[in-house]
Amino acid sequence: MSVFRRAQVAVRPLLSFAATLAALGLISRLAVQSGVGPEPLRALNGWIGMGTGTAGAVLALAGALSCGREVRIGARGLAAASLLLCLGRGVPALAPLYRWDGVPVIEPSAATLLAMTAAAFFAVEARAYLIGTVAHMTVFGGALMYLFSHVFVHDHLSGEMSLGASVAILCLAYAGVICRGDRGVMRVLLNEHASGRQARAQMLLGVVAPILLGTFYLLADPELATRAEMLLLLATIVGVNVGLIILMAVSLERTDHARRAVERKLLNRAMRDGLTGLFNREMLSRRFQQAFSQGMGEGVPFTALMIDIDHFRQVNNRGGHALGDLVLRRAGRKMRAQLRLEDTLARIGGDEFAVILPGARLTEGLEAAERLRAAVAALGFEGQQAPGLRVTVSIGVAEWECGEELRSLYARADGALYAAKNRGRNRVLLAQPSFELRASAPPFAAPDTRVEALKLKSACQPEPVARRGGNPSELQPFAGR
Repeated sequence: MSVFRRAQVAVRPLLSFAATLAALGLISRLAVQSGVGPEPLRALNGWIGMGTGTAGAVLALAGALSCGREVRIGARGLAAASLLLCLGRGVPALAPLYRWDGVPVIEPSAATLLAMTAAAFFAVEARAYLIGTVAHMTVFGGALMYLFSHVFVHDHLSGEMSLGASVAILCLAYAGVICRGDRGVMRVLLNEHASGRQARAQMLLGVVAPILLGTFYLLADPELATRAEMLLLLATIVGVNVGLIILMAVSLERTDHARRAVERKLLNRAMRDGLTGLFNREMLSRRFQQAFSQGMGEGVPFTALMIDIDHFRQVNNRGGHALGDLVLRRAGRKMRAQLRLEDTLARIGGDEFAVILPGARLTEGLEAAERLRAAVAALGFEGQQAPGLRVTVSIGVAEWECGEELRSLYARADGALYAAKNRGRNRVLLAQPSFELRASAPPFAAPDTRVEALKLKSACQPEPVARRGGNPSELQPFAGR
């Protein structure tokens, strides 16, 4: 599971906890203000201490963050209601509505942090991820400072926000940061690459370490006034560290992204033929190894095709290498369009191509080969360098036998290909099974070509592979070429 997924696990529980806390705070405050209700419920208000307006804004934001992706209109409506509720506190004409029996409906600091949370929600919705992330982190830091104030400083700072409001806003800020953590700055902090790992390590040192040291000094200092000053200094240090770490992480991510792009480009060049864009020999060998492993382990069959363009030397003589390159590119694209996504088409040199069809028996291989032959034969080159040019291909088809290595399968399909050329070209022929090759020694096999004769089995077992040496995916050119 990725870091982002692990961080998301806590989002729903924290939002549920914040909503539950706000609901209990709202009910307990109403019980105290109305003078009715059981004594434990009214006593709960002394611990939570959340105003009715604060509780309503927390419930609205918890709902907005919970259903932000599923019900966008409803989420935006809840966030807008919370924002208006918090901003209305600053309107003088509405001031009487924000007090109930002389008690503030919403605390000043809570109104500020909740308004910032709602604004951050809208910033993320507008794809201004940097602004939204910074706002959520500011809210998180402010709520954390007020929570520390309740624990260490008491009346010097905490009088402006209740303990319950501090905890609920802390949960909302975390959820707001993580909900869209796959975008913007948080994507950098939570990615699996070196930039993300380094950023998280810096966060651990730059945020957690100052908080732990600050907590030690706050506990050791008996003077409340000094504690308040130390708490503000601690919040400033942590905020500066977070800002610097974010800037460094974004810069490192850009550099790392450029490096990964270059690596992907180089890897693509290493696995692709530069002229046609098809796979090359190296990728063909890898795909064969995958099919070989599936065949030996699970008994999944596959078929190989060897393809050669007929009279390609005459094409070059007619229009030069430019025409030859054009024929190779167009033939390659046409054949690729006739295959499945899981099939492998590779150019292995000159005008020769190879195909691996995973899961295909001999019948399916013949059908695929005929489609490729017909598609290339239908190509026209009117208006090109050689008007009226017609291109055809000859194809050899061989079904993989249990335990057969690539060089053996390649040789059988290649032999069928040359037999097709000898019989008039523009046709598809089947390869001989390996035991028939050993017995008949066909003329198209050169004396130095070794084809391993394998005994056909009803089910493939991995033991024969373990006894053979060498790499079963080693691709060697057919010596009779």
